[in-house]
Amino acid sequence: EDTEHGLKLTLENGNNICVNNYSHYLLSDSVSRCDKDRLKNIYIRLVSELTQMSEETIKSQML
Repeated sequence: EDTEHGLKLTLENGNNICVNNYSHYLLSDSVSRCDKDRLKNIYIRLVSELTQMSEETIKSQML
């Protein structure tokens, strides 16, 4: 949900977080493969910190 505080994300445990300035995380078609891999790793670390799950567990859940 997009709010005045940023993008509101609701986690499975019911907790909410807001991410401001999220548009710079979105990738354009011209972004290099290296940048995409780097950004994917950033998202994995973010989700790991928010959910208290290990990065390995998150990677195993990704499609």
